[in-house]
Amino acid sequence: MCYNGGMYLTIDIGGTKTFLAVFDNSGKIIWSQKVPTEKNEFSFLNKLFTQIQQIENHNFRIITIAAPGIVRDNKIIKLGNLDWHNFDLARKLQERLNCPVFIKNDADLATLYESKFYPKKRVIYLTFSTGIGGGIAENGELTPESASFEPGHDIYNFHNEFLEWEDIASCNALKVAYHRTAVQNIYGLKNYIDISRRLALGIVPIIKKQRPDVIIIGGPLGSIFIRFKRVLRYMVKSNLTPPLNAVKIVKAKRPQECVTYGAYLYAKQLSSKKQPTTETLTTLSPNGEQ
Repeated sequence: MCYNGGMYLTIDIGGTKTFLAVFDNSGKIIWSQKVPTEKNEFSFLNKLFTQIQQIENHNFRIITIAAPGIVRDNKIIKLGNLDWHNFDLARKLQERLNCPVFIKNDADLATLYESKFYPKKRVIYLTFSTGIGGGIAENGELTPESASFEPGHDIYNFHNEFLEWEDIASCNALKVAYHRTAVQNIYGLKNYIDISRRLALGIVPIIKKQRPDVIIIGGPLGSIFIRFKRVLRYMVKSNLTPPLNAVKIVKAKRPQECVTYGAYLYAKQLSSKKQPTTETLTTLSPNGEQ
């Protein structure tokens, strides 16, 4: 198989599921598929290769992979909660497919996509899912400090216990706290106040340290942002002094798809060596309430 066409394949690796999507050159998804994420990296590689081979009549210009962990020199150094270390997935896929393959941290890719809607702004993207990840962008570009930005591991005093923020405010933590199978099943003003308190615990110090113009909430928690946005905004604002209390806190344009779309934008940048055009962004932009 030789891939020299105009299609782009993105691969979003999750702890339990991996999402594959083929984009055409205009930014439209023309094929997608979810597959289980194998715990063993080599089993994962073989299953992934088999799945890609089944995609008929598509020529890939570039393949981009989003990984929830530490990525360095186009290699997965550590992958989230899975026991993957120093896994050279890009090189192994490239050898089999004869196509350029690039890997980047998933939060960075989500930040790359979401920050495009706030040009000339300093943006912090926060994703609340299994854990808490994030990225930092300025003027639509990832900043150098984004690579080491790991807000979920910051320690806070919560109910007289010193815990990592993701043990307080991630979707996993919230599901345990409220005995729910998904955060989408959490309702009630009392719960929204508690969720906002948990989020504000980490957001306020981030604003004080990073001084962003915009905070973007993504992941499954971002999909229900409308339920608690007023409470969260009030809590954060009341703990900040001017001009820091003017920071906007908004919902991600695509709370659960921004990683995939960010992977596509990254591929476009790599292939063209320039920023995506306004026309491309218009194609990719959803109509979402913030």
